[in-house]
Amino acid sequence: MTYQQAIEPEYPKPLTHQENEDLARVGPGTVMGEYLRRFWHPVVRAAKLEPNGAPVRIRLLGELFVTYRTKSNRIGFLRERCPHRGASLALAHNSGEGLRCLFHGWKIGVGGKVEQVPTEPPACAAKFAEGVKVRHYPVREAGGLIWAFVGEGIEPPEFPDYEFNSLPEDQIDIRVGLFHCNWVQGMEAVLDSAHLGQLHRSSFKETFFTGGKEVREAQVQRLIEAPAPSFEFDVTPFGFREAAIRDLSDGRKQGNLRMFAAPYYSFLPGSSRQSDDRTICISVPFDDEWAAQYFLTYNTHQPIDQQASKERWRYTDPDPDNFAAGLGDVSNLWGQNRDAMQAGHATGFIGRHSFHEDFIIQESMGPITDRTQDNLGSSDTIIDLTRRTLLKAAYALRDGSTEIWGQKSAGDFDYAGIRGNARVIPANTDWRDIDPFEDVEPVFLATS
Repeated sequence: MTYQQAIEPEYPKPLTHQENEDLARVGPGTVMGEYLRRFWHPVVRAAKLEPNGAPVRIRLLGELFVTYRTKSNRIGFLRERCPHRGASLALAHNSGEGLRCLFHGWKIGVGGKVEQVPTEPPACAAKFAEGVKVRHYPVREAGGLIWAFVGEGIEPPEFPDYEFNSLPEDQIDIRVGLFHCNWVQGMEAVLDSAHLGQLHRSSFKETFFTGGKEVREAQVQRLIEAPAPSFEFDVTPFGFREAAIRDLSDGRKQGNLRMFAAPYYSFLPGSSRQSDDRTICISVPFDDEWAAQYFLTYNTHQPIDQQASKERWRYTDPDPDNFAAGLGDVSNLWGQNRDAMQAGHATGFIGRHSFHEDFIIQESMGPITDRTQDNLGSSDTIIDLTRRTLLKAAYALRDGSTEIWGQKSAGDFDYAGIRGNARVIPANTDWRDIDPFEDVEPVFLATS
């Protein structure tokens, strides 16, 4: 399907109130929450779990869990609430291959069984412990992340072995940003190619891109000159392939070729040179009003250049578990500098990363934006596609479908073959025929 700016497009329609509720809400029993519970989710950077270290409290899909690493490097993932009387296991001792609750000393093994109940008489303690149900969940470590599957009474699907999941630690850099708004808002900011030359026209001038200063300046100028790309896409079993296309003066086209993997993975258009770093953004809902974005920069050929990484994350908080710490909120308008705007700065968010600007804009919409009030244009094609295809998938599951969009039940595909790309497209060439794994020296780069 193609939306061309040169002709009269069919503009997307806003969501109804019920559709917006169904899209945004992720708790148990909600339409989208049940769909999301069919997937593996990244829940924390693996480096944050230390052997015999403190358990890490996890909020995911409106529910609370804890995860921890034992001395022998085994990983546990279970409900935060102790099965005895509900004390938080985030406070528990991590020792002896399990957690021991502070309140009464109950010990829960990494396999999810109650192993010791010291407050029960020895003669009946073992039998009593056998009868206690512990809600624990499948967990994996891959790609520098801890992943969990929290579907109740559901067999986990095949683990999503994206290409970064098989890389060594020094070829992956992970930064997490926390933001106070619904997960879909954060995801939509990443999927929206049309805003780049508007919101980020100042911050991009100080943003690191592979290729250096000359490429960066060309990138910004091109976005300013051609702010309205045309969009083309193909829906696939794993998600969709998208092309944001801008015409070049010599008859060629600049194509930002994104891959989106359901339910929330955005493989950003990156360099066509195979030895360059590339980035994926994963938008994970904590609950209805808070979410995290995991930005994974990875290199399939060599270790991540640490100096380049430092430049890439200039102006962000050094905490890898929240690079958006200290961002501010609506009470101080996120520190906006109006004098800087009068002097020509696009946003007034001085000394902020472009990702910070995205977070600020999404938070400014409120915790759950009212999508019934949207006036969508042709530039919102991919936003509309994502909203409606996610809703279609969630409604199909609710109505009994066994095909899950984003999983192999919807059709065969290779997780490791999903990759974004950006390049100049020769005249008379269909972007669908471009191989993202072909090694091509970049002429013009784009990041999202």
